[in-house]
Amino acid sequence: YYPTSISFLNEGYGFAACQGNNGGGTTGCILKTTNGGTNWVMINGSKPASKIVFTNPYTAYTISKRWEDYNNIDTAIV
Repeated sequence: YYPTSISFLNEGYGFAACQGNNGGGTTGCILKTTNGGTNWVMINGSKPASKIVFTNPYTAYTISKRWEDYNNIDTAIV
């Protein structure tokens, strides 16, 4: 996976929307860091995402980059 969008809530706590290829098609994930990006953990497998935006510290929206997903906005409480 490679990050397509990174958003930090403060200097330590951040998220990255990612996409990659698993050999059979494009996949995605959401990564989380609590130490300013030193370490990242996958918190959710998802559709490939081109953008992650927070409306508040508890709600994020990811927007897919694939054409067939443009009408679908995934939401998650993290």
